Amino acid sequence: ETALDLYKEKKLDKAVEQFELVVKKYPKSRFAPEAQYRLGTLYEESGDYVKAHKTYQSLIKSYPQSERFDEVIEREYQIGTIFLSGKKGKLMGLEVRPSLPLAIEVFQKIVEVAPYGAFGDKAQFNAGVAYQRSRRYDEAVAAYQTLLEQYPKSEFAQQARLQMTEASYQKSAVETLDQSALDAAAQQAQGYLQRYPDSSDAAKALEIRNKVDELNAEKNYRIGLYYEKD
Repeated sequence: ETALDLYKEKKLDKAVEQFELVVKKYPKSRFAPEAQYRLGTLYEESGDYVKAHKTYQSLIKSYPQSERFDEVIEREYQIGTIFLSGKKGKLMGLEVRPSLPLAIEVFQKIVEVAPYGAFGDKAQFNAGVAYQRSRRYDEAVAAYQTLLEQYPKSEFAQQARLQMTEASYQKSAVETLDQSALDAAAQQAQGYLQRYPDSSDAAKALEIRNKVDELNAEKNYRIGLYYEKD
């Protein structure tokens, strides 16, 4: 009650101290889960999303039966999307922690603790997006593939297939000597076109396939020149 009064009076730092005291001194109290939840919301209000995430994870781990469970998962998802948008995490009060690794961590935790909840497939898809933006293309493709296998009826399934195509092509652009990366991009693009020929994104998949064909043609041309010269 003291902590709640301090919160209402906008004495947030003191409210945090009191909620922390409840969790530390009375971890088995029926008030402890709510105190942990309130701590998370206070950290969110202050913009310290890393601490909020850690606090929510502690709540889920220590009090999995909490009536706040679904709400916490939703808050976690929102924190993940904040990091995905480029918001850096705080370290010693300064926003210096790279955002994408934090986004990946948050989304993976959601999939781990609530895989079939309302945000399971969304978190899995966004983990792939975060990997892709981090240029970790193999992990991005693996994340999208997991979405297709674990959530075959997800509304994100079609988009995941397109992102797999783009991630494979992006990898081939970086690893120019790896023919398997180029072959994977072509295969992904062709698979998307066969599955969704009339979709609004079919043109994007076709463009990727055409670029792959051009790169293969250029490669074969140069090989031909080499043999001709030899």
